[in-house]
Amino acid sequence: MPMDFIDQAKLGNNQWWRYFLSILLVVLGGLFMNIVLGFAIGIWIALDNNPNTGIDSSTSMILGLDPFVHYILLAMTVIGGMLGLLAAVRFIHKRRILSLVTPSQQINWKRVGLGFGLFLGLISVSSAVEYLFAAGEFGLTQNPGRMLALAPVVLILTPLETTSQELLFRGYLLQAMGLFTRRISLLSTMSALIFTAVHLRNPEMALAPLTMTAYYFFVGFFLALVTLRTNSLELAIGIHAAVNLFAALVVNYSESVLRTESLFFVTKWDPAFALGSFIFLAGVFWVILRLHDKGAWTTDPDVEP
Repeated sequence: MPMDFIDQAKLGNNQWWRYFLSILLVVLGGLFMNIVLGFAIGIWIALDNNPNTGIDSSTSMILGLDPFVHYILLAMTVIGGMLGLLAAVRFIHKRRILSLVTPSQQINWKRVGLGFGLFLGLISVSSAVEYLFAAGEFGLTQNPGRMLALAPVVLILTPLETTSQELLFRGYLLQAMGLFTRRISLLSTMSALIFTAVHLRNPEMALAPLTMTAYYFFVGFFLALVTLRTNSLELAIGIHAAVNLFAALVVNYSESVLRTESLFFVTKWDPAFALGSFIFLAGVFWVILRLHDKGAWTTDPDVEP
C-alpha cells in the first residue's frame, strides 16, 4: 500500500543542507531564466530606442513594454524555478519526481481534469451572475485578433506556470513541513503563509493590501487543504490552472499580475468581492467533491495518525 502524500519526503534524503541547496537551485533556475529573457528584452529596448521605457521600482514592471511580454517573462521565470526544483528532487534528495504529485505509481489525470473542469465551471457561473448585476463594469476586448493570436501561448504557459507553483508550494515545501508535523490545519496554515509572502509584490496588492493578503492566504490554505485531504496534488493542479486561465483568457483587470489579452475586461475590480467570491466557490467545490468522492478524503484533519 503506498505511503501518504505528506510522507513522500521520507522516501528521499532529508538533511537540512539538501533543502538549502534545493531552494537555492529553485531560485537560481528562476533567476537564470529571468536574466536570459531580460537580457533579450534589454537588447530589444536598446534597439527600439524608446525614451518611454524604464523600470517601475514599485512593481518591478518594465515601462513602455508590451504587457504580454511581462506575462511571458513572469511565466518563464516560474517555470525556470520548477526545472531547478525537479533537478533538486531527483539528484539532491534522490527521490522520484512523481512523489511531488501523488504516492501512486502514476498521475490520475481524470482528477486533474475534475479539479480544472469543476472549478472553471464554478468561476464561469459566478462571473455570469456578476455580469448580470454589473454589466457596465465589463468591457469587451477591443482587439479580438490579438487575443486569438496570443491565446495559444497563454494556453501553454499558464498551466505550466501554475503547475510549477503547485509542485513547489503544495508539493515540495508542504511535504518538507510534513516531516515535523502531520496536523493538516497547521500544515495548511504554514503553506498559506509562504504562498502569501511570495505574492506580496504583485501589482494588485496596491489596490487593497489587507484584502489581497487575505485573498492569497485563503487561496493557499484552500489548495493545501484539498491536497492533504485528498492525498495528492492532482486536484490542486487543476484548480490553480482553472483560476489563472480564466483570468488570462476570459475576464481580466488592469492591476492583474497576468498581463494578457482577455475576452472581457473589468473596468472597476473589487478585491473584497474577489475574496468573498473565492471563499464561496471554494465552499461549493468542497461540498461537491465530498459528495462526489467520499472515499478519497482522509479522516479528522487534526488527529495524529
